[in-house]
Amino acid sequence: SGQAIDEAIEAEIANEIDRAINDAVQLGVTRAAAEAAIAAMLYVYAMGGTDAQAMEACRAYAGDAC
Repeated sequence: SGQAIDEAIEAEIANEIDRAINDAVQLGVTRAAAEAAIAAMLYVYAMGGTDAQAMEACRAYAGDAC
């Protein structure tokens, strides 16, 4: 069903976000900064921003770990 597909996609996205946060923590970024960086990137994309703008938003929180 459509709901099962949506739930599977959401779970996969959540797993990828968790993996990205853990990778950033391994690079010395705090969990809070990594979470803020990803939230900033998602916001940029939701507003129709470009990859370059999303990376700029990420770097504002997590620096070179992006």
